Amino acid sequence: MIDLNQEIEDFDAYFFKRHGELPLDSTSEEYANKSYLKHEMFKAWKARAKAQAVPETHVLVEKSKISKWWQDADEPENFASTEEQLIALIAESEIYTDDMLVVEKHVQAQLSTQKLYCVYQITNKETGLAEIKVCKSKSEAEEILNNNAKWVAEKEADQYESMNAFFEEEERKSGAEQ
Repeated sequence: MIDLNQEIEDFDAYFFKRHGELPLDSTSEEYANKSYLKHEMFKAWKARAKAQAVPETHVLVEKSKISKWWQDADEPENFASTEEQLIALIAESEIYTDDMLVVEKHVQAQLSTQKLYCVYQITNKETGLAEIKVCKSKSEAEEILNNNAKWVAEKEADQYESMNAFFEEEERKSGAEQ
């Protein structure tokens, strides 16, 4: 928001440059009428600064953070990020001299970018059912992947043991039948 201390400094620099030091009235040891004038001028300066400030309900964005892109209104999966791509999008739509393509232009502010790490996390140890998990850190995602790998290894080991037991039982049955 607005820094009023900085505004006071800026105003003082401006005022003293234009009007010089305020004379001290030797009889009353107070500043002369210029003091009142300075006070009134500063109130006006401050009001102007506040009027130019960004309200708390708004955000001031650098122009470099504003982007635009275009999207085919009828086929929204077709879009362009640059004007060159827009020309190509129009050309690919195969419109003729009697046709029209409706394109929506989007202007947006890029306030921040955050890298997210998306993985499947096994949520049911019995069935192996997994759900998508969005992680804010790579280490959190890697931990989930490691836990998934442990679960898979345990399941494979259980299946291997079950298969071995099955084949041993089959061999024993076939040996007993002979």
